[in-house]
Amino acid sequence: QELVLVEDSADQVIKLLEAMTQKIILRRQDLPVTKISFDSRGSLTKREAVLALESLLTLNGVMLTDMGGRFMKAVPATNVNTHVPQMIAGSTLELDASQQIYAKLFRFDYLNAEQSAAPLIQPMLSQNSSVVPFPKSNALLVTDALVNLQRIETILIEADQAQDVRESIKFIKLDFIQASEMQDRIE
Repeated sequence: QELVLVEDSADQVIKLLEAMTQKIILRRQDLPVTKISFDSRGSLTKREAVLALESLLTLNGVMLTDMGGRFMKAVPATNVNTHVPQMIAGSTLELDASQQIYAKLFRFDYLNAEQSAAPLIQPMLSQNSSVVPFPKSNALLVTDALVNLQRIETILIEADQAQDVRESIKFIKLDFIQASEMQDRIE
């Protein structure tokens, strides 16, 4: 189906999203006043149309969180972690990409959460995301759109690896001098 929006309000886009997903979307009264325009320039699958509508809402300051079952919540996209998004326990990579907001705890084996991992993921975060470090457990709690969490997880899987030792040890047999004497000369 083709998707064309001409200066639709956030409420109109949410109603269209409700019809496509068969979910009830609970709205806060202080959603941003917007005029959303979009032309798919051709046919979209239902999944593509839902992703487009979610993305348009996110781009226009409306955050969607899944409340489980048939309910979702639409709130202004500020302070995302205060809206209690659903927590993802396992990998995000098996889920269908969406602009819905989730939280995920990333634990690290080799990276330092605050000094290495946080600066590494910073460029991938959306404007209204949240990163909370847990130094004692070497973890980061990241709240952001699912598509960003998936990108972050992909990068962190690669980055959180044991590093190769960059030193080599060589044994040299000494024929005409004692090792301790050679050590003194080198030092």
